Amino acid sequence: MRIPALIVPAIVLLSIAAGVVLGERVPAPTFIHDFEREAVSGHVARVDLIVDNLRCRGRSGFLAQFLAADPGIIRLETYVGEMRARILFDPEHTNLDAIRQRIESRIRVPVQPQRAIDDADDFGASAPQSGAQQFQIIQPFRVAEVRSRSGF
Repeated sequence: MRIPALIVPAIVLLSIAAGVVLGERVPAPTFIHDFEREAVSGHVARVDLIVDNLRCRGRSGFLAQFLAADPGIIRLETYVGEMRARILFDPEHTNLDAIRQRIESRIRVPVQPQRAIDDADDFGASAPQSGAQQFQIIQPFRVAEVRSRSGF
């Protein structure tokens, strides 16, 4: 039995189209981090947050570091295409306000020493002292929206 020449390309194109449609409807997480904790109460709550600056897997890992100190956080899933973070947590040990505060916390980061200006006095500035580490305070993330909640 011979298969018509257009059947194989048609099947391939339909498969690609189905993959694209299903991929948009059922997004896979970009990053998953389990914090190796269990809910003491046996009850798990979930919140989906839209987080500004959540743009790549590296920033997702950075966000996981922010959340690691909270003993109530159980799991973090990020979907960077939507800048969405899904957080599973034990409501007996933490709450939405504490999670949001931790995400939006400011941190000190070292700054590369600036090059000394030859004529610093002309600009009213002083050259940085050698050996002095300089820091900058930044806020890497901001919760833009609480998308959904369950289990509260």
